[in-house]
Amino acid sequence: MKKVVKNLLLVAVMVMLCMTVAVSASALDETGQCGETYVDDYTDKLDHEYKSVITTPATHLTEGVETFTCSCGDSYTKPVAKLKGHTYSTSVTAPTCTAQGYTTYICECGDSYISDFVSETGHKDENNDGICDGCGIKLKTDSNKDNCTCMCHKSGLMGIIWKIIRFFYKLFKINPVCACGAAHY
Repeated sequence: MKKVVKNLLLVAVMVMLCMTVAVSASALDETGQCGETYVDDYTDKLDHEYKSVITTPATHLTEGVETFTCSCGDSYTKPVAKLKGHTYSTSVTAPTCTAQGYTTYICECGDSYISDFVSETGHKDENNDGICDGCGIKLKTDSNKDNCTCMCHKSGLMGIIWKIIRFFYKLFKINPVCACGAAHY
């Protein structure tokens, strides 16, 4: 059995986490050699420091889940209340030369509606190559109107009536191109 000197030098080691903390001490003799080791005392554990993350978002149909996790590995979850009303995502359909654009609103429950309508752009040929810049179709030229039977190419009384109709077409941006491809205005 080793003799322990009267004046003991104690070295204390503490590990402080969110768990129980033990204080251990070692008795050292005069030469610094380690003697016996023993547990001297226990202290209370520290409080957890949780960080929260929404792991499942709430919707109007289901509750969500919020998860709290501590650096020591401890964790727990808490429900997040359902949202009131629908939660819509949007899908925008851009207008084309011949079809109007719109926004579709879709809820995860299946409810949907269409709104925010935008007028069709009409065929445009900015570079005058006879091809629509928007959709790429070949546009018919004014030379085709000689064979066209549409009212927009008639003369006399029908021509006068067409000029009145064309005024309203321009005003409301309706049907800028004849069926034969000739521009109405």
